[in-house]
Amino acid sequence: MRPDNGISSIKVTEAGKSERDGIQFRKITIARSEGPPLPAIILIPKSFSETTYLYVHGDGKAAALAEDGGALALAKKGHRVMAIDMRGTGELESPENYKGWEPYFGRDWQDYFAAYLVGNSFVGMRTEDVISAGFVLGDLIGENPIHVIGVGEAAPAVLHAAVFEPERFASVELIDDLDSWTSLLGERVTNNQLINAVHGALRVYDLPDLRAILADLGKLK
Repeated sequence: MRPDNGISSIKVTEAGKSERDGIQFRKITIARSEGPPLPAIILIPKSFSETTYLYVHGDGKAAALAEDGGALALAKKGHRVMAIDMRGTGELESPENYKGWEPYFGRDWQDYFAAYLVGNSFVGMRTEDVISAGFVLGDLIGENPIHVIGVGEAAPAVLHAAVFEPERFASVELIDDLDSWTSLLGERVTNNQLINAVHGALRVYDLPDLRAILADLGKLK
């Protein structure tokens, strides 16, 4: 991750509004000095509570906003919610012709190796995406800190973001998350875990260490 955690020179562009079932859907794009612009949608119920969520789904914001998606369910309960596509998901997903080895290595395996060759990890870059989105949401809504939820493939990035920016996030909830990197070492075959690998990380820490930090802060749900 970069020293500024990826939040320098943020520019937010409005991309349209709509309303359905008493909920306003506000589309925005989050651009930064480096990295792809992040598509995002903010859900604002007509009558909303003081609770605001950042919802990061491993299958992108479309999955979060589906009828059975968690982000839409929170909005229907009266909470304000932002759902984003972090890099490699949703509108930022790799092209179809990259997916020949998807069952084992995941849909972004070529992008993963391209990042690896220049010394970057997707977990690190996605962590910047989550922090950037949290920064923008707090600024737009005028409320900080906010609550963050990470689902599936997005959970490791959300976990790191909450540890690096504890003042920004009031609580952290992880759903269908990877238990640990160590747990993968004994498996002959893993499914779609390459994207969450960080070269050399196990020399220093594992994911349960980060959960312990958040638990000590009283932020882990």
